[in-house]
Amino acid sequence: MAFPAEGSKGGHQSEKYSVSDEAQLVPLIVSAQDVEIGVIEGEFGQEDFAPTLLGILDIPDRPRFAEGEQILLTGHVNLEVILPEKGTVEIRKDGKVLESSGSDNQFVFYGLEPEKSYTIRAVLDSGKGLAEKEKEVFLKTDSVIDFGKKGTGEGKSAYSSTESKAGINFAGISEEGNSIFGRNSNHLIGYFLIGAINLAGFFIIMKILKKILKNHLRPLKKLHIS
Repeated sequence: MAFPAEGSKGGHQSEKYSVSDEAQLVPLIVSAQDVEIGVIEGEFGQEDFAPTLLGILDIPDRPRFAEGEQILLTGHVNLEVILPEKGTVEIRKDGKVLESSGSDNQFVFYGLEPEKSYTIRAVLDSGKGLAEKEKEVFLKTDSVIDFGKKGTGEGKSAYSSTESKAGINFAGISEEGNSIFGRNSNHLIGYFLIGAINLAGFFIIMKILKKILKNHLRPLKKLHIS
């Protein structure tokens, strides 16, 4: 909220207020496990909040209609790989195999080093061919690779809101002590936090509107003529 002068009314929407530092430089303070200490300066929008929160919770998937970008606050990125049917996925870096996991069609690899290139190789158990058996990816943030859908690149989710993720095979790269149950609980925590933030915002808006209406719709006093 910006105030042009002492004692004046504040605002943030009109051009008069929106160009001010108070309206544009809104701090976001995060305290969570694996979040590196420091200050990140840049131009971000509220649409970036959901991808960033999911990234902190190590959930590489994104909401269907999310247009924001993840602000990388941890020292690692995560990669989800989706196959059209059960198979094996191998991830390589500099020609060396980092991890290989099979007998599933969905995999999540945790703790990858950001700003690096990786080779993702997929082989189906049925022997059916894939359009692309290998993909080269450069990971800046959490990403999703779908070998079963054409035109689905890294960093975008291939899930719809009705699809189940119960069969995901979690393959850790560098993190320890993270079980399947722990990761699924992170999903629930993420959804709960997003819902709680939206609900709190709704009640705050309703409280403000109620106060405005109360001040502007006061009953008129009766006029006595003698």
